[in-house]
Amino acid sequence: MKFKVDHYRVPGKNRMFDVLVFPTPKIGWAYDDYPEESGPRVDGDYEAFRMFAIVLAGLATDPSKIMYFPLKKEKHPMGFGQTYHFAMLRPELQFRRSQWPRLHAKLDRRHWVGKYTIRHDRKKLDDYFERFRKALPGRLRCAANKSYVEEIRGDTVFMVIPREYCYDFHYDVGVTLDGCYDEDEYSQMTKIGWILPQKLIESCGSKDGK
Repeated sequence: MKFKVDHYRVPGKNRMFDVLVFPTPKIGWAYDDYPEESGPRVDGDYEAFRMFAIVLAGLATDPSKIMYFPLKKEKHPMGFGQTYHFAMLRPELQFRRSQWPRLHAKLDRRHWVGKYTIRHDRKKLDDYFERFRKALPGRLRCAANKSYVEEIRGDTVFMVIPREYCYDFHYDVGVTLDGCYDEDEYSQMTKIGWILPQKLIESCGSKDGK
């Protein structure tokens, strides 16, 4: 499967950064769920999480991009307060998140370089993860955990996701999506947030996420 997304190349303080801007899902938002959860989360419907899975697939093999979703809403449709935009990246990028307002302001036509293609082969990624999970020593899991970051900067939730976790989260989202159905009345938890069934969305009076 191939997925094309807008590609921007914008100057930071000392170097250029590549930002992939994904389309805004109809139902999707990032928010701070602390203390109920460990911190920031991203929720959405099936279509939103299918896109998040594509992002995780792209990050697993390419640490050079910032993956960005413009998700901020006027209010949280489920009543959890403020919502935010959402960005995922790898720690290898060594991106100072304090630079984000400067980069975000330059996501314009001038800095657009075209469409970027992400190739998503779920079976290949899941097969790799199954082998990877069995072989991964505890010390490497510990190192990955120390590199994982959930942080809110300004109006954006950031998840800095090590390579090991990209495969893990991608697998988790895919398996969870496999078990979701429109008639479900309850959200399904993944490692990055909750997948919301259509029945629950409609019961909250939010068909457009606004």
